[in-house]
Amino acid sequence: YTRSDTLSLHDALPISTVVGATVVGATVVGATVVGATVVGVTVVGATVVGATVVGATVVGATVVGATVVGATVVGATVVGATVVGATVVGVTVVGATVVGATVVGATVVGVTVVGATVVGATVVGATVVGATVVGATVVGATVVGATVVGATVVGATVVGATVVGATVVGATVVGATVVGATVVGATVVGATVVGATVVGAIVVGATVVGAIVVGATVVGATVVGATVVGATVVGATVVGATVVGATVVGAMVVGATVVGAV
Repeated sequence: YTRSDTLSLHDALPISTVVGATVVGATVVGATVVGATVVGVTVVGATVVGATVVGATVVGATVVGATVVGATVVGATVVGATVVGATVVGVTVVGATVVGATVVGATVVGVTVVGATVVGATVVGATVVGATVVGATVVGATVVGATVVGATVVGATVVGATVVGATVVGATVVGATVVGATVVGATVVGATVVGATVVGAIVVGATVVGAIVVGATVVGATVVGATVVGATVVGATVVGATVVGATVVGAMVVGATVVGAV
């Protein structure tokens, strides 16, 4: 129904909704996708370079062994995704909403995330290097065996998170609010935390080395079996904390206020 010099209907009205597709071994370079809806897709071994995605909605996707380099994602909504063995380098994500995602064995390098909302995510065995996160809200996340190096987090809100066996090196956290978190077996080296508020946290078996904490407020925390080496704490306020079996070596505390601690 077309000639060589005319457009088909599919050319004139590109399909923007994809349901139940399976994609294996695809390579995508320099693509721009606006307003797409993707439901129940399975992607295996894809490579995506320099893509721009705006206003996408992704529901029930499974992604295995993907490599994404230099992508920009704006205003995406992702629900019920499973991502296994992904490598993400130099990606920028703005205004994303992620609900019920499961991420296993991901490697993330040099990513910038602005204004994201993450609800009910599970992350296992991730490695994150050089990430910048601004204004994120994370609710009900579970993180197991993560390694985070050189991250910068500004203005984050974290509610009801569970973190097990994480290693964090050289992180900078500014203006974070953490409510109802549980942290087990974490190792934190060389972190700088400024202006954080922590409410109702439970920390078990943590090791903290060379941390600098300025202007923190901690309310109702429980700390069991922690080891703290070479920390500097300035201007902290601690209310109603319970500390059991802690070991503190070479710490410096300036201008702290402690009320009702055990």
